[in-house]
Amino acid sequence: MFFSTLSKGKLIKIINELLEKCERLEKENERLKKQEEEHFESVNILNMITENASDLIAILDLKGNRLYNSASYNSIFSDKNKLFGTNSFREIHPEDQEKIKNVFAETVSTGIGQRAEFRFLLPDGSVRYIESVGDLIRNKFGQPEKVIVVSRDMTERKKIEQKLSDQEKKYRNLLESTKDSIFVVNRNLEIEYINKQLEETKGLPRDYVLGKHQNVLFPVESSEYEKFTKEIEETFRKGSENKFLSKNLLDNKDEWKDTRIVPVVNDEGSIESVMGIARNISNLVNDEKFLSDTKNKFRDLVEKNNGIIYCLNEFGIFDYVSPSTLNILGYSHTELIGMPISDIVHPDDLEKLETTLSKIRTGNESTFNGRFLKKSKDYIDMELSGQCSSNESDKEIYGIITNVSAQKEYNNLIKNYCQELEEINKNKDKFFSILAHDLKNPFNSILGFSEYLAKYANDLTHEQIKEYSLNMYQASKKVYQLIENLLSWSRLQSGKIEFEKTQINLKKLVDQIIHLSLIIADSKEIKLVSTIKEDLICTADENMISTVLRNLISNSLKFTGANGTIVISSEIRNNNIIISVTDTGVGISSSKLKTMFNADIQSTSDGTNHEKGTGLGLLICKELIERNGGDIWAVSKEGQGSKFTFSLPFNN
Repeated sequence: MFFSTLSKGKLIKIINELLEKCERLEKENERLKKQEEEHFESVNILNMITENASDLIAILDLKGNRLYNSASYNSIFSDKNKLFGTNSFREIHPEDQEKIKNVFAETVSTGIGQRAEFRFLLPDGSVRYIESVGDLIRNKFGQPEKVIVVSRDMTERKKIEQKLSDQEKKYRNLLESTKDSIFVVNRNLEIEYINKQLEETKGLPRDYVLGKHQNVLFPVESSEYEKFTKEIEETFRKGSENKFLSKNLLDNKDEWKDTRIVPVVNDEGSIESVMGIARNISNLVNDEKFLSDTKNKFRDLVEKNNGIIYCLNEFGIFDYVSPSTLNILGYSHTELIGMPISDIVHPDDLEKLETTLSKIRTGNESTFNGRFLKKSKDYIDMELSGQCSSNESDKEIYGIITNVSAQKEYNNLIKNYCQELEEINKNKDKFFSILAHDLKNPFNSILGFSEYLAKYANDLTHEQIKEYSLNMYQASKKVYQLIENLLSWSRLQSGKIEFEKTQINLKKLVDQIIHLSLIIADSKEIKLVSTIKEDLICTADENMISTVLRNLISNSLKFTGANGTIVISSEIRNNNIIISVTDTGVGISSSKLKTMFNADIQSTSDGTNHEKGTGLGLLICKELIERNGGDIWAVSKEGQGSKFTFSLPFNN
């Protein structure tokens, strides 16, 4: 009805107005859409920047709680996500928390960004030095809403600053502790620094001197002052180092001073001051004649020395050889100069020579003993020693080559004598050890029976006395035989006799030793058992094998407790006779088992009845078995007994 009342013209006008409004709305929608896309792109760019920035970027609420942490936080806290929602003051060092809380509060209250330095205290106890700046984020109404904090890890810079500070202290201490007099003056020749030595030399307090003209230190009336001042001015003008030799400019002691004047350059490369370093060289100047005399004496020493004084360049070529080489090698010193040292060293010794020279070139002490070629084509034993030049650019080696032929022969002779004497002493020690070790048991038998006879002779029957006397006789006879065997063995060790191989009935030999050991076995109620076959025969030195068996059985008796058992057994294995002495004793620890046949590591232990030993019995057994072409070994475990075994070659 409304539209029916309107004229056609008005209706068209309304429609046109509506179309214009629709067009404006469409354009506004496109503008807003484009603005939204641009905003989205800006947000993405901002996120990409913050996530890839090396600085630490965080957004906090007004209470300091974390709303956002950039990826760079992972470099310090390993997982930035664990920080989300936590209070940012928690990671700050306790000593810095109060300061940072105040800075944060000031940023929030004033809206002005604040800069601060503090420390992060990490979970592992380490500390990171941080520099940060914070700024306030406001909402669309201008009200404070958040705080953005950009931080930078300054730990490495702090370390560098500390290192620089330490170096500055070190250099300052060096300047203060040196015996040289040191000063610094600016372009106006005003004194900026003097060290302790110069302060003491002039007798003027440092505070009085600093800032004053240099003539406070260096008297104008000195004849050397004008030249000294010109040297300083030339250093300022040309930037070059100058030297100045004076006698009484720094003091009145009539002493020579060598002063180096060097430019001090600032960061821009400009010379802002010069430093003077004065050293007392009076002794050097006064000793010039002494040095000249010493040089002449040294020349005489070089030319008349019994050794060859030499100098090799970095390629091993003689740059200098003393004239004494003519008497030793037959070459004149001019013949050797320019010749490689390798040309006069035996080919088989060249590798050792090069190793020695390499060590000397690296500053290590080393000597070379080798054969040098004489001009007559004979070789002579010589020793080369030397040291490397302090000049790192040339690597020259200088030293002396000494004739050691006679000394080498003498040393070899002494070495042989020492070895023979050492062997004789070892044999002597072993002889006395065997004597003490193997005589003990028979004498125990003799003493035991004789004591019993002495105490109870009146109570014994004739038959009992006869039995005990017979046992004493047999024990004495065994002692005599043992002494005979030991004397023969000692002569064998000294090389005076050859040991004698015979056919040995091992059953009979073992039974004899068991019989000799029965008294000790009975006293400890130990059962001695032999399972060796009647017809088991071996070829060896009977005296030596007897000594080995006595030692092994004696050791088993020593370390086996009451009611124990000792079994002597045999077998044929790989064309060898294997003899074993097995006991139920206390056993041996694994550490002792490894060293019991070692001549360098010997120890002894008391037996179950506190019996004493020499600690050398097994070592003697080893040598005797090896002399007979066999081997000896042991297996044992603590608390489970031991088994000592030796082998002998088997002859059918």
